[in-house]
Amino acid sequence: MPDDGGFVDPYLISGTDVLVNLVGAKTQKDLLRAESMLVTYSSAGLRRERLRADGTIGQLCFIHRSLFSEVYPWAGEFRRVDISKGGSTFLPVAFLETGAQYVESVLREDGMFRGMDRRTFVERLSVSYDNLNNLHPFREGNGRAQRFFWELVAHDAGWHFDWGLVTKEFNDQASIAAMRDDDLSLLERMFDTIVKPLDEPLVAGPDPKALGRGEYVPSNTSGIRLDPSQYAALYRRYIGSGKKTH
Repeated sequence: MPDDGGFVDPYLISGTDVLVNLVGAKTQKDLLRAESMLVTYSSAGLRRERLRADGTIGQLCFIHRSLFSEVYPWAGEFRRVDISKGGSTFLPVAFLETGAQYVESVLREDGMFRGMDRRTFVERLSVSYDNLNNLHPFREGNGRAQRFFWELVAHDAGWHFDWGLVTKEFNDQASIAAMRDDDLSLLERMFDTIVKPLDEPLVAGPDPKALGRGEYVPSNTSGIRLDPSQYAALYRRYIGSGKKTH
């Protein structure tokens, strides 16, 4: 819908706040119902493929396309608009390609977490989880695709996640603290709660509520609405020479 700068989000059905979709949904309620059913079905099929993690954004795109191809025509494609959530803007479109390379390089330097003890795994996973969350390369469905991606990486490193032990609200709080304040303590606390070795059974399992839609708000691409300090921090992190790896 148009904002005060005249920007029209190309991902929305004209005159609505409903994403363009392949299921014929004209309301949020109908879209969420169809999306939930189709993504649940697609996720089960993708798990049966028993993928091995390769730690690339290309694999993340494959996962997103596999989960959402029956719902959105742009499944698996990088977004073309800047998006924000809770007052924080994710990596601008202009930075996505370089940001993706950075995410991959940090994960590669960590050896995909293989051979790490639990404490080190939790710490380094928190870093890369925050890196990828800041990227948020898709218009919608980032959380679900990212979760699947990290499940693959963790499995091949000897771990799995008992996601149902944490709430969506805590995950959001931890992600926001990392993104806004460069504070990874809540992410580390979250993963310390849910990370288990593969031979230890999951108690709570996945939390269906945590798979809900994120409600991202597009930024006006004619002028990125970033606080100057936030923009500078994102630039240094993904583009500039002072890339951080914590």
